[in-house]
Amino acid sequence: MTIPSLSDPPLCARCRCDIAVANALDAYPDIDRHAHSVAGIHLSPYLWDIFSLLYLSRRPLPKEEFEDFVFGRDISYHTMRNYIYMLRQKLRDSSFKIVNTGGIGNNRPVRYELRQSEAADMIATHISSCFRSAPVASRSSMPRTICVALSNSIAVLPK
Repeated sequence: MTIPSLSDPPLCARCRCDIAVANALDAYPDIDRHAHSVAGIHLSPYLWDIFSLLYLSRRPLPKEEFEDFVFGRDISYHTMRNYIYMLRQKLRDSSFKIVNTGGIGNNRPVRYELRQSEAADMIATHISSCFRSAPVASRSSMPRTICVALSNSIAVLPK
């Protein structure tokens, strides 16, 4: 076992991203990322991934982003609505609410957004802004993970 020296390179972009995600989820006391629960309510793996993506993104998300970062495949709007409905039912007694935005007109997709109490909103906004201030070079080398949700202004995709 070797002891790291001061000359060792800093953490890789993926590690920094994982730490930022963990810090963002740990910042709010009602979220337990180890037990995958919110306000003491256990969430299934898909519901946890949907909640995490909504919580970390801080913006309305279309179905396509859930397909890319949660399901890894195409899903129908009916399936997406069912998962959102189940998550809403689980979160009804917490400070988190899921609202629909858009969807009016023929070609406007429905987007889902997580809203929360003011205290949780301030914490998440602070952590999100810290991540966005990181150098673009370090963000561009990140793998395609839920880390994309931490930045509202960029989409980090593999080349």
